[in-house]
Amino acid sequence: MGTANVLAAEIGLTDLSPDNLARTIIDGRRRNIYPARVNDDHFIQMCGAGFDAHVVASVSLRLKRRLGKFAYVIASVAQFWRHVPQMYRIAVDGQSYTAASVIVANGHFYAGRFVCAPQARIDEPLLYACLFQRAGRWHVIRYSWGVLSGRLKHFRDVLVIPAMRVTIESVMAGEVAEPLQGDGDIVATLPVTITAGTVPLVLRSPR
Repeated sequence: MGTANVLAAEIGLTDLSPDNLARTIIDGRRRNIYPARVNDDHFIQMCGAGFDAHVVASVSLRLKRRLGKFAYVIASVAQFWRHVPQMYRIAVDGQSYTAASVIVANGHFYAGRFVCAPQARIDEPLLYACLFQRAGRWHVIRYSWGVLSGRLKHFRDVLVIPAMRVTIESVMAGEVAEPLQGDGDIVATLPVTITAGTVPLVLRSPR
């Protein structure tokens, strides 16, 4: 259970009533999923550095409790004007890239039912690094529209690369540590090493 319930969407758990949850626990389909690692912690759906991580870092917990997902909309608008563009060095299985933002997808859905990496599945031990290559407010608008509209796959300046291991670090070290969000919470600061899951976790999902 979370603000956007991304994992519930991922496994097809659309009915969150107590009766349906009980039926799923008792009679649901057993399946293996592969939580990924970021440094010494785990995440299930995705993690990210750049604009989305700064949005997550700036969300008011009090507002989040009162407004739910709308608190992220407010934080996104505020961060749009305040965010200082940053570039990151990313190594994907040893291959070097630079990008203005990066999302590492372990699952199909992102921030609700939006999709950055269509191929990603939590029941496969493989990550997908989504690299947003251009910095600046105009490109934040473009990329956000691409995610919301489902047209991100048509953007030539967004790379989606399968990976077993991803490292992310800031190109310019600043006074404030660069955050990394994982499943909608800040879980680390850069630099980080992210690895695909190797040990399955068993859960039950609707049949």
